[in-house]
Amino acid sequence: MLLDAKSLKHHDYRKSEELILYKFSLALIFIVCLTGCIHIISPFDAITYKSLIDLKIEMKFAFEEFSVRGAESKEDLEKVQTFMVKVAQLLEYEKGKEKNIETVKQIEILNSLITEVVNRFKQQEKLSAAYCGLKWSNIESAFNKIIDSEKSKVKR
Repeated sequence: MLLDAKSLKHHDYRKSEELILYKFSLALIFIVCLTGCIHIISPFDAITYKSLIDLKIEMKFAFEEFSVRGAESKEDLEKVQTFMVKVAQLLEYEKGKEKNIETVKQIEILNSLITEVVNRFKQQEKLSAAYCGLKWSNIESAFNKIIDSEKSKVKR
């Protein structure tokens, strides 16, 4: 079978299209593979994880005690204010990491819960046992979400 000039030109054009499509497909596969290697969130941080666990346990013991007797002494206020400082420190540490928006948002929620407790304590000069029990439930939930989020991050 003989190919005339017109069909030969069409054949070359078709091969050119196939080559372009092939190169495009390879480039696309390369880009997809490359983006799979790039973290879109910050990696697991053992310091963050330990800080969260330690602070959660400290606060748990304090709030469990407050949920039985309430909180009204100067020492109780200082304890809650210390928690607020520790959460603020953790928040600043997390803000310094790249690709960490979600964790920062979660810790900001935790920070607002603690700040709310401190402000209420200062306004009313005490916290009822019922309030402390309910507030601990919210704080514990916030901690659990942040800890679960940190655990799910890729470990280096």
